[in-house]
Amino acid sequence: MLIHVVYRYRILIVMAAIERKTSYFIAKCDSIASLRKCIDTSRWACRNRKVPPHPSELLTNAQAISDHVIIIFSVNNCHGWHGYAEMVSDVETNGRTNCSSDRTNTKCDSKTIHSSETMENKQLREEKTTDWKFFDVKWKKHFLNDFGERCLRSKDTDNEQYILTDGTPLNKARNWQEVPCDIGRSLCILIDNFYEELKTKQQEKMKMIEENIPPAFFHSSDEVDLMNENWLKISVKITKELGNIIMACPFGSRRYNLHTSTSDMDMFLVYQAKTRDILGFNPPKQTLKSNERESCDFTIHEIFRFGELLMSGDHRCVETLFVAEDTLVHTSPAFQHLQQHKHLFVNRNCLDKYLRDACGSKGTKQLQRMTDGHSPTEALSDRMSKLAYIIIRLLQNAADIVRGGPIIVYRPEVSAERVMLMKIRQGTPSIGETWNEINRLLSYVEEYKAGVPDHTDDMTTFLEAWLIQLRREQFS
Repeated sequence: MLIHVVYRYRILIVMAAIERKTSYFIAKCDSIASLRKCIDTSRWACRNRKVPPHPSELLTNAQAISDHVIIIFSVNNCHGWHGYAEMVSDVETNGRTNCSSDRTNTKCDSKTIHSSETMENKQLREEKTTDWKFFDVKWKKHFLNDFGERCLRSKDTDNEQYILTDGTPLNKARNWQEVPCDIGRSLCILIDNFYEELKTKQQEKMKMIEENIPPAFFHSSDEVDLMNENWLKISVKITKELGNIIMACPFGSRRYNLHTSTSDMDMFLVYQAKTRDILGFNPPKQTLKSNERESCDFTIHEIFRFGELLMSGDHRCVETLFVAEDTLVHTSPAFQHLQQHKHLFVNRNCLDKYLRDACGSKGTKQLQRMTDGHSPTEALSDRMSKLAYIIIRLLQNAADIVRGGPIIVYRPEVSAERVMLMKIRQGTPSIGETWNEINRLLSYVEEYKAGVPDHTDDMTTFLEAWLIQLRREQFS
């Protein structure tokens, strides 16, 4: 009899251990930015409460009796569940992560952007004076990278199945509240299923897009040695099907003399459609760009669209007026006439476009996110160096504008600007040195930008006369 009791007791212990194999907690993020930070760094934190039990104690106790501790994330005011991650370290008393507050300042209109060193020192000081408890997580599923701010709707867990043991609906769970295993497991399954549903829809959409992609404009070679052949092919095709080529030049690194032996050739062309085609019922496209079926990148603008972009200050188009003569693949009297008035386009519109690209969400703001939490003495990663190289190139040309021009597009081999850019492209400078160069250029532009002229009527008048004259010449 005693043996049976002991045996049954052991079975109950084993069953209890199996049931407690995984613990589930709810974590509330104050913003999408905080969630993004956690996903990027695989770090999260909890803060002591005024009255125990503290979240760190709850998590530590759960780790002691569970094989896995799962944290299910939601974001305040987003009304849904954004994913779940597993704790993969003990709770620490300090660390290097930004759990919820936004301490990054990357406003482009300020004279400088905080360097990585400044941000790191500030962060470490704050961590020493707060009661945040840090730990590592491994993400199992989240939507942010693939689907942005999409999430499993809270409506999907607004039913009797998701009532907690204290009678509280799951949707009203407190931050760091532990939820029963069956509810936590079910919620994770819902998140998994919704992710797969979104993935399936995304794949179906991509398939439809691929089916509707127009045929390749021309069949090119992606071999560097055959670039001249590509230029010839596309020139012949444009002349035959669209109109006369006004200008053709490289785009990308080859335009700026920043290419390597393996760099591909991106092509930029401007053509003039026949006036009768423009006035007809089937006018040619104003812009053609390479699609996924092309092995070579190209952009083709009709002169009207090219003129619109010049007036708006689009720096990619304005730069064509300043490219080195020996880098032009094709030119024409019409384009040369335009180049004679290139000073009209060195204005505030163009400066603003340079700064917007350099300091926007895909510029310094993104670089700040990449370098945040890294030591300023660390070397640039490949992703960091590629982005920093673009930012500094844009700021160098912005500095050209505040100096009154010309815009230096093709960097000479021995120029300090090119040397700096090639070092960054190779990842040689440290993170701190890179931010110092960015801040130096931004400070210079900020100091002298007041002297940059605004968009003028002279520019519009000239460009309109240029366009009308070309239309008249082609009217037949």
